[in-house]
Order: sequence, then C-alpha cells, then structure tokens
Amino acid sequence: LLRVYKAAEENNFNPDWCQRHYLNIRALQTAANVRKQLKQICKKIGVPLITSKKWEENICSALLYGLLENVAVRQPDSSYVSLSNRQQAKLHPSSVLCLLAQEAAPEMVVFDEMVLTSANYLRTCSVVEKSWYQRLVSLSGQDVVSGQDVVS
Repeated sequence: LLRVYKAAEENNFNPDWCQRHYLNIRALQTAANVRKQLKQICKKIGVPLITSKKWEENICSALLYGLLENVAVRQPDSSYVSLSNRQQAKLHPSSVLCLLAQEAAPEMVVFDEMVLTSANYLRTCSVVEKSWYQRLVSLSGQDVVSGQDVVS
C-alpha cells in the first residue's frame, strides 16, 4: 500500500491514472489528507520531520510495533501461523501478496485482522523482516511467541 500511495502521489493523484490502475481516488485523497494533518500536528508540537531512505522500513516497523501480536510466519504448505495464538491462516485472496510466486511469498507478515470464516484469512498484510521483529521484541520486553518477559 505504501508503494501504491507513493506512485499515486508522484502522479498528483490524477483521477485518470487512478482509474487505469483500479485505485479508489477518494481513499487516496483521504490518506493524503490524514498525512497532511499528521505533518501539521508534528510541526505544531515540535516533532522534527525527517526524510529517510529507509521510509518503507520505518513505517513497517511502526506498524509492526503497534501490531506486534499480529505477526504470522509462513509454513511449508504456504499457510501462515500467528505467533501470538498459533492460529493457522492463509493470506486473504484480495491481498496483493497472494499474487507472489510461492517461492517469493514473504516469510513473515504483520496483519490488521484475521477473518474467521470456513477458512481463516489474514487481511491487510505487510511484509516483515525477521530482523525488525527481533529488534522490536527486544525493545518491547515481551516475546509474543512465548508470552514471557524477555530477559535482558
């Protein structure tokens, strides 16, 4: 989603471009408005706005920190297992990650919700690097896998 937003932004949220790429212009405009508001709030309270070549990693790490209990690891059968509750699930068919070839499927994802139907699905997923997860577990002091406090 981050790359989609960046591409739309680079095309000035052009309605024709969005339509050609099957994107909802209103949703993108709402995201741009929220981003603008967040920038204004940061300026107002003195939080420095910095640009980083690691913008994608920084945003995904922030998502991961907020959703640390919603991390799932890929299994040999291409399903995923949630680390916090050991529920098995597949990536939701609407996820762009489903389009990846099996060998290119991410090893670890963070998800917004697990949809429980006749099959379990992970929705709104982002790829997570194992090193990001390990770093955040050490910072948070709790290991989601065991539920135990991490000993420093």
